Amino acid sequence: MTPKYFINTRIGLKDRLLAITNCYDDYIGIRWTGTNTLCFIMSPTCLTLKINNVIFTNCSSDFLISKPIGFPYAKFERQNPNSDLTDFGLNLGTNKLNNVSFKSKLYPPNVIVSQPIYSIGKELLNVFYENDYVKKNSYDFENGIGKIFVTHDETTYPLEIDEEISFKGDGKKRFFKFNRPTLELQIELLTSKKYNLDLLTNEQKREHKRGIELLIDYTKHQIKTYDY
Repeated sequence: MTPKYFINTRIGLKDRLLAITNCYDDYIGIRWTGTNTLCFIMSPTCLTLKINNVIFTNCSSDFLISKPIGFPYAKFERQNPNSDLTDFGLNLGTNKLNNVSFKSKLYPPNVIVSQPIYSIGKELLNVFYENDYVKKNSYDFENGIGKIFVTHDETTYPLEIDEEISFKGDGKKRFFKFNRPTLELQIELLTSKKYNLDLLTNEQKREHKRGIELLIDYTKHQIKTYDY
């Protein structure tokens, strides 16, 4: 395989999210999951680390949290056979803040720290971002860096630069199935995308559909096999 993406050219380009859960258990060491799935190979956007008693679920993807925080979000993404890049259509943001959450049940209770990054979208379609709501909820509007948003106890709010947050929980020991939540989230992130296949041939459209089905079926099989 010929590499297309490199870490030092991908940092700070897409929405990002970190869910933090304290298990208050006695585990010492490092575990990880989510990096050996076909979903991750196709789109390395979600993985989980457990360092001692704390679980970190990390996600980064185009417009991952833009819609719930009221920013412009993807109407569709279009596969372009003549380019390594993906084309996006955008919707105007709602300018309303909702909770950042997923249908998949991550390790609860958790604190979610998320941040919209819209430098590329702003460069291509500045008119979508040129409004008071986006500017108010950004640290650096000119460079497309949104504020950090914190979600816990069914509440989401922006964090100012000098503001502090406590990650202290209730101290109750919890045990989780470590693999399942992350792999289910990978499936949700994949299936939530709205694809526009207008530029593909009929055969390419069939291959795209078969490929998505294969990824989902394989990941579901992994969840059953490694259900711990």
